[in-house]
Amino acid sequence: MLLIALDTATPACSVALVDVAHGYPPGLSDAAATPATAGQPAVTEADGSEARAVVGGQAVVVTGRAARQVVDPRRHAELLVPLVREVLDEAAVRPADLDGVVVGLGPGPFTSLRVGVVTAGAFADALGKPAYGICSLDGVGAGLTGRVAVATDARRREVYWAVYADGARVAGPFVDRPRAVVDALREMSASRLVGPGAALYPDVFADLAGPGPHPWPASTPASAPASATGARTGAGPDTRAGTGSGTRSGAGPGQTPGPPRTADPGYPSPVVLARLAAADVLARRPPAPLVPLYLRRPDAAEPHPPKAVAV
Repeated sequence: MLLIALDTATPACSVALVDVAHGYPPGLSDAAATPATAGQPAVTEADGSEARAVVGGQAVVVTGRAARQVVDPRRHAELLVPLVREVLDEAAVRPADLDGVVVGLGPGPFTSLRVGVVTAGAFADALGKPAYGICSLDGVGAGLTGRVAVATDARRREVYWAVYADGARVAGPFVDRPRAVVDALREMSASRLVGPGAALYPDVFADLAGPGPHPWPASTPASAPASATGARTGAGPDTRAGTGSGTRSGAGPGQTPGPPRTADPGYPSPVVLARLAAADVLARRPPAPLVPLYLRRPDAAEPHPPKAVAV
C-alpha cells in the first residue's frame, strides 16, 4: 500500500513516499508477532530503503520510494506541496494511486505544525483516503535502542521532549526548560539525549551527550539552494538548507558546537512515521481525528472587548 508521509513539526519540511506491506523479518515466526510486541517497533533489518519491523503486533515491510527534506523554518507553507509533487513525480505515482496519508502531529510550533496537519487532512479528504497522525518525536525515537530521550526546539528557551525504551515511547511528549528536562531524565534513568533540541543547549545537556565517533557538527552543508525543485535523490533525503535560520542537526547560528557524542538521528523521519502507522493502514482501521500536539496556547491573544467610555 502506498502512503505519502510528511512532517513539519521542526524547521525541517519532510516528505516521503512509502510502500508498506505485510511480511515477517528473517527468523521471526508467527508466534513472535503477538500483542506483546505492540508499541515496540524495533527494526530487525534495514538496508537504507527497506526495513522490516514488528509494529502493533504485526510484521510489516516498509520500502521508501522517494523522499525530500528542506530545512527552513519560515517557508513550510510554500515548500510542502511542491515537495509532495516532487516525490510523486519521481516515483511516477499519481495522487489517486495513494492508499493513505501519514502526518507528524508534533509537538511543534503552532504555525509550522498547522501547515503539515491541515495539508495532510485536506489532501486525504480530496482523495477520499484515510489520514493517520503520529507523534513527530516518534519519527526519531522509534529507531533508537536503550533508554533514550528525544528533544526538539520549542522556542521560548524550551524544548519538546519524550523518553523511549528500545523504540517505544514511555513518557511524553512534554515541553519544559532545558534544566528541568535534565532533572526529569535523571529520575527516568535516560542514558542520553538526541535530536535537534539537544544541540541548542550543549552546556545544559552535556552530561547526557554520550561519546560517539563523530563530533557534533556546526551544521550540515547544503546540497543545493532552497527551492521547490532540485536534484532527484531517490529514497534518500534532500537536505537542502533554506534561506531562513534553520540548520540541520547542529548548533544554531552563533552557537558553539557541543561535545563529541553519539551520532544524532536528526529531524523526524517521515519513513519512520509511515512505519509506525503501517499496522493500522494494513488492517484498514479507521484513523483517529488529526489533533495537533501544540502542548501550549499560541502566542496570539484574544482581543478584549472595548472599554466603556463615560459620557
